[in-house]
Amino acid sequence: MARLYVVHPEDRQKVIDLIKKYKGKIAPVAQEMGCCVATIYNYANRYKSVKKAIKQAKETWDCTLVDAAETKLYQAVTRGSAWAVKYALETKGRKRGYTTSPVTEEDEGSKMQPVSVKIIVSDQSKEGNKE
Repeated sequence: MARLYVVHPEDRQKVIDLIKKYKGKIAPVAQEMGCCVATIYNYANRYKSVKKAIKQAKETWDCTLVDAAETKLYQAVTRGSAWAVKYALETKGRKRGYTTSPVTEEDEGSKMQPVSVKIIVSDQSKEGNKE
């Protein structure tokens, strides 16, 4: 692969534009620039503006991905999908007391007290046979 020797600000801007285009994914940037991935990372270590562009692009991508996932989760909950309702209550509803694990003092904002439940199972078929 060719080495990336970028001295002009417009060349640096080209790398930044490619980083934005590929949402912070470095491999396609390197491919389009005709160099290896390590060269782009080395370039980012040399120029703060490139490093910043990578960080911002990845953060934007992460936010977009989470927003899309939350939208799909919301749609699944409103359709009544049991897995989605359970997941939403266990995560987003945790502060309201929806959880499958015991609530501890460390839980943020928790004012709930632990509850003990004793389950007694009676085998009525044996009791009915007693004379």
